[in-house]
Amino acid sequence: MGSSPRRFTCSSRPVSPAPSTPTTFSSCTRPYGLRQAPRAWNAKIDDCLKSLAFELCPLEHTLYRRGGCDNFLMIITGSDVDAIAKFKEQMHGMFRIRDLGLLSYYLGIEVEQRDDHITLSQASYALKILEAEGMQDCNLYHTPMDTRLKVGKNNGGDAMDGTKYRSVIGSLRYLVNTRPGLAFAVGFASRFIDAPGVHHWALVNQILRYLKGTVRYGCRYGSGSAQNIIGYSDSDHADDVDDRKSTSGVIFFFGSSIITWGSQKQKIVAQSSCEAEYIAAATAASQAVWLRRLLGAVLGKEPDRVKLCMDNLSAIALCKNPIFHDRIKHIDTRYHYIRECVEEGKVEVVHVGTNDQMGDILTKALPRANETIVSIYLELISSSLSFLARSRFGPIVRGKFNSNDFAAFCDEHGIKHFTTAPYSPQQNGVVERRNQTVVEMARSLLKSMGMPAVFWGEAMKRA
Repeated sequence: MGSSPRRFTCSSRPVSPAPSTPTTFSSCTRPYGLRQAPRAWNAKIDDCLKSLAFELCPLEHTLYRRGGCDNFLMIITGSDVDAIAKFKEQMHGMFRIRDLGLLSYYLGIEVEQRDDHITLSQASYALKILEAEGMQDCNLYHTPMDTRLKVGKNNGGDAMDGTKYRSVIGSLRYLVNTRPGLAFAVGFASRFIDAPGVHHWALVNQILRYLKGTVRYGCRYGSGSAQNIIGYSDSDHADDVDDRKSTSGVIFFFGSSIITWGSQKQKIVAQSSCEAEYIAAATAASQAVWLRRLLGAVLGKEPDRVKLCMDNLSAIALCKNPIFHDRIKHIDTRYHYIRECVEEGKVEVVHVGTNDQMGDILTKALPRANETIVSIYLELISSSLSFLARSRFGPIVRGKFNSNDFAAFCDEHGIKHFTTAPYSPQQNGVVERRNQTVVEMARSLLKSMGMPAVFWGEAMKRA
């Protein structure tokens, strides 16, 4: 892998009461096991890439670019196959590397590349979490968190093993890299890692049961979509029962593909829902400006302004009109950054209905119907289950229409398959009962008024 000649300073272990004297060593070998190793390897690969005419992106220090606007190459992807092959030959001359072909697995993330889309998922990693907790055969749950759940630090019940709790939370937080639908539930459970209780563990248990039935979920990125950035910001006012702080949810799309998301508790206490939405919008504006500049650096052209969707008209008015000074003069100055972005044309704030607000999934626990709708829109269902997941645990959901073969058939033909909750009335029965109620009301109206049957349509409208 090459050598990295660096000078490291360390102190020898004292064998007498005399103070140790710092000694400088010069190493020309691979600095494995040292604290400076990541920094040394980063400096090494940085020097090598710059010697190959790569330019480091000032907005993202893990992104390197080489070539013009029409023909550019990035690590590790590009639009020119010949340029990628040439880069591999150059890296072979500097390091002892192996060409593994198309990316299929990296740090627990499974990558499935097809002609029209790319899917990122962590099915194998999710199953390892379930296996570690002995829940590979547990019963399923339809949502990661119950709606209107109010659990705080002081009502968590009897104390439990904090090491186990923190270990599971850490594993779930890495799973959020491809599962935005789990961001709020995992973030909410992370608030109790200092002193977890049995009620807090029940919340984690529900997340794992939900994960058992959704291990195939992931992020899907299609081709041919519009090259514009659209963001959603939302908040849940005073949802924390301990300090009454709100939760901000921010999510961004590039065309129809999700690219970044976040669910975070706000740092200050908002006095109104409008103020909470305004603070969430300020956080989204900072992310929007960074994404806009990063896209411009990659494409080599000035991108369009980012559209930021909000469902609070009062917060939108505060972003556009500074006349409401008396209402917001207590808000910290840093949260007024969104006004500058709107005035300079970097961000366009638009209104979106509550039912179309994609940020809801990052601020609160949603009912099952809303959870399904948002998941479909975000395209969180991966196209297939990994071979490792299939071979180790068999069918994810056992049933006549829920086997792996049936799921593979639906994925192959582009069918999105969902099942209703067990032990619940059939949906057609609900519709039939509602229709029967309307028909009976119409008949009552006709009979009470002594009207002929020709007025049946008018009676149905009134009913």
